[in-house]
Amino acid sequence: MYMDTENGPGNQGPGRGRSRGGYQRGGNFGRGGGGGGGGNTWNQGQGRGGFSQNQHQHYPSSSYRGNNSRGRAYQGAWGNRGRISRGGRGRGGRAGGRGIVFDDPEDVEFLRALKGHSKQITALAVDHAAHKIYSGSKDGTVRLWNCQTFQCESTVPMVPGNTDTCEVDSLLLVPGYLIVGFHIRQAKDGFQSSPAGEGVLKVYNMANASEDILAGHQGQVLCLAAAMEYLFSGGQDTTIRVWKFNVATSKFDPAAALTMEQGGHAAAVQCLVPIGQFLFSADWNGDIKVLNLESGSFVQSISRAHTGVIMSLLAWESHLLSCSLDGSIKVWKAMDTPGPGAVLDQTPIYSHPPADNGSEAYGSVLAMSGMQDGMQRSVLAASHNSENIARLWELPTFAERGHLNQMRDARALMSGPDGLIVSGDAIGVIKLWRWRTMPQHPAD
Repeated sequence: MYMDTENGPGNQGPGRGRSRGGYQRGGNFGRGGGGGGGGNTWNQGQGRGGFSQNQHQHYPSSSYRGNNSRGRAYQGAWGNRGRISRGGRGRGGRAGGRGIVFDDPEDVEFLRALKGHSKQITALAVDHAAHKIYSGSKDGTVRLWNCQTFQCESTVPMVPGNTDTCEVDSLLLVPGYLIVGFHIRQAKDGFQSSPAGEGVLKVYNMANASEDILAGHQGQVLCLAAAMEYLFSGGQDTTIRVWKFNVATSKFDPAAALTMEQGGHAAAVQCLVPIGQFLFSADWNGDIKVLNLESGSFVQSISRAHTGVIMSLLAWESHLLSCSLDGSIKVWKAMDTPGPGAVLDQTPIYSHPPADNGSEAYGSVLAMSGMQDGMQRSVLAASHNSENIARLWELPTFAERGHLNQMRDARALMSGPDGLIVSGDAIGVIKLWRWRTMPQHPAD
């Protein structure tokens, strides 16, 4: 066991997540709010509508799907809301570019394209209270953007003087700290990326402007998460590393390295999501694993949950959503009474697009984010490669809500302050949309 109850940075004040619903004490996954964070936990979460997710998504791949005009309700409507909401609020599409160009949905307005990065954006982190966006890129820098002025306020290279030697892989913002995961590229063959390159975490202390380096990974540091007084990092080297906050020094000390020999992953760890007393992780083999944060041991493994790389995990109310390069989004239900080896049902209760969708198939899902629209309804946004769009679905029905256009293979997608939707794409451009407040559509 490596977990204890010593207070960490979360006791500096309440977390900034604003969860409604989510995971309540004593039910489903256990303790804590799905998107909240506070008290003695500093899992900041994504906030709205019971959503909580890893703050980073990234990796390659293929194929195209046309528009499906209406979503379907899952039988029994997980969440006990069996209606099908009015879908497809976009005003049709027109040919252009790669695939289809759609008009924006009526309740979403495009705001601005933010340019500055010279290479693919791999990670985003949002400070809702300060109205700031942090973006990390393969150009080796992290940029800070003001959501109100749309200006870049600072650019910080991870390796000062030579950004070509590294690539930013992941970002995590927790109260008082910004954590950046990046890897050092090998200085050979024109600085070609190498899995043998060192993976590094750089921790910025916002209070005193100090920084600290945490080393140990080899290759990309693909994902970051925080729970209680612990920081977790998932790597291309297949390990999940655990770092414990030291109150005396205000720094993070190595606590554990969780490997395949301990029941961990056999492939690169792509995403991490802490929910209550559990940490959910997923990898490039399509496996999902569940770590008990109190015992420090893996308690469940779902082998080949997807047939491709799992790009993102998202918690919504009492469900876990996963998306993959295999083109699917799956919904997993928490056991009513979690026990040893039985935190999630082993079989998803729904897969989107559904099996009866005929020959119509989505391209690879690159990123996924949960948010609330202008009427406070839960919406899932997912970007697809080759289409240059993000699709919007209302939960729990997967009724279509339209499409966001002109994003080149967006591997970073998040909700922002004041109803913002933020994407970061393959050519280094950040795009911003905002939800409008619209009259409520009646149920069909």
